[in-house]
Amino acid sequence: MLNKIFSLQKRAASEILSLMYKAGMIPLMYKSYLFGRYIYINNSYEKDFSFIQNGERLYSSKPVNNVPLGIIGGIILFIILVIIWKLICELLLIILEFFETNIK
Repeated sequence: MLNKIFSLQKRAASEILSLMYKAGMIPLMYKSYLFGRYIYINNSYEKDFSFIQNGERLYSSKPVNNVPLGIIGGIILFIILVIIWKLICELLLIILEFFETNIK
């Protein structure tokens, strides 16, 4: 199989685009991870907590990074990028099949 991947021989357009579509998922996942991480780091909320000091119950709050928002943002971006990537690959497949059948 490794020999098949690195050899230069005539292949069908659908096979080439299928391989390109699958390989393109890796950068999409990475970009979605970076976007989710960016949202996680830059969006925080105030979390309330209480503690006892000198016999008194005191209430305070501290900023906490928003993990659920980062995860949801990364997933939504990944879905959008996959749809766009699928459309691009489908258009390329149509163009390559046109050239494959009409130019000989």
